[in-house]
Amino acid sequence: MPAAAADPPAVADPGVLPEVDLDSLVATPVRQWGVVGTGTSNTAPKPHVWDFAEIGNTIYVAGTFTGVQENGDTPATPVYAQPYLAAFDRDTGAWLPTFAPVINATVITLEEAPNGKLLIGGEFTSVNGVARAGSPCSTP
Repeated sequence: MPAAAADPPAVADPGVLPEVDLDSLVATPVRQWGVVGTGTSNTAPKPHVWDFAEIGNTIYVAGTFTGVQENGDTPATPVYAQPYLAAFDRDTGAWLPTFAPVINATVITLEEAPNGKLLIGGEFTSVNGVARAGSPCSTP
């Protein structure tokens, strides 16, 4: 006697998703910001991003990068100079150009101070034109 055929999986079953209507998908890419370029670093390896920190609704990114770009996979989009430390909105992912510290070399580590300020450490020796040997950088 042949075995009874099993019922085909249903959408309500675990791991079964509804069909996707390909005609309803939007072909416009999601606008995303990211970091690009390679700046000054005395260490090896040289990753573009060394660290992240979240303070309030801001995500800070530290590394050897030299700029930020919206949709970096689209070469026609402009690159904005923002070396070594950049800030992005946690909820939208948008770059926050009002946070624009001028740092002269790689930022490797980020921490939140008890007072909510951003602390940075790395190979830099200057922040906003002032000689620094690792110092806090104000959050926006």
